[in-house]
Amino acid sequence: MTISLRQNILIISHSKHCSIPNIPTKFAKQTPTMADDSQDVPDCEKIFKRFDANGDGKISASELGEALKTLGSVTPDEIQRMMAEIDTDGDGFISYEEFANFARANRGLVKDVAKIF
Repeated sequence: MTISLRQNILIISHSKHCSIPNIPTKFAKQTPTMADDSQDVPDCEKIFKRFDANGDGKISASELGEALKTLGSVTPDEIQRMMAEIDTDGDGFISYEEFANFARANRGLVKDVAKIF
């Protein structure tokens, strides 16, 4: 069974006793636009900057891993699966555009992560 990034973050954050609500294992991706909520863009930017530790405008696998470690333990395999899910152009990095697309598809998750960071 492959665990999606959303499921993995939920598992990790629940293990740290965060206030993210229980979400069923199978869930439909949401596709609202970022314009639906004026807070979405700042949240997305805030999280992206937090994950982009060196400030080069892209998130590497090591940066993703380090950021997720703040939520709990994460294995190298889980990090690679997450990278593969978000890095849609396959260049080995998550651009802001790729991150924003993921955020639009997982709006509730991004809001919850923004509360943690």
